[in-house]
Amino acid sequence: MDVKTIIDTVTINISTALLILILAGGQPKLDSYAKMMGIDTKSEEFKTELNHMSGTVTKENGDNSDLIQLLTASVIENRKQSDKWKGSTTEEVVMAKEGPFWQYAKSTRDNFKTVKSSRRTRYLCKFVLIFGPICPSNVVYQGQSKNGSGVYMRLKVPGQKDEIFCYE
Repeated sequence: MDVKTIIDTVTINISTALLILILAGGQPKLDSYAKMMGIDTKSEEFKTELNHMSGTVTKENGDNSDLIQLLTASVIENRKQSDKWKGSTTEEVVMAKEGPFWQYAKSTRDNFKTVKSSRRTRYLCKFVLIFGPICPSNVVYQGQSKNGSGVYMRLKVPGQKDEIFCYE
C-alpha cells in the first residue's frame, strides 16, 4: 500500500469518526484536522466560502437537524465539484441559472451573504468544506419535492414538508 492510499484511508476514517461524533452532538475541533490536510481555515477564500455556504444553508433550512444541514451543505459542495452545474464557488452556484430557472430561491439569493447563521450551522458547513460531502457526489438536489432521477434521502421536518435529497 502506498503512502497516498494510507493517508486517504486515514482521512476517510477520521472524517467518518468525526461525523458520527458530530451527529451525536459533539463538536471536535476541526481546524487541527484541516491543518493536517493542508487546508487554511484562516484564509480569506475559506472564510468567504464558509460565510456563503452557512448563509445558504440557513436560508434554505434555518436551524433544522444537523443531518439536514450537513446534507444541504453537501449538495452545494457536490454542485461546485460537478462539471454539470455552473459555479465553482458557493456564490456562483447560488446565483446560477439553469435555463429559465434559478438554482436557488430568490429569498436565498438576496440574503445568503448577509444572513446571520448559528454557530452550529457554521460548524457543520465547515465540516463539509474540510472533509467534503457526506453523501454521494451525484446527490445534487435538495428541497421539498422530488427532482432528478430518484430520492437519496427523505427526512421529516416537524411542522413542515419533508426535506428531500435527490440524485442527478
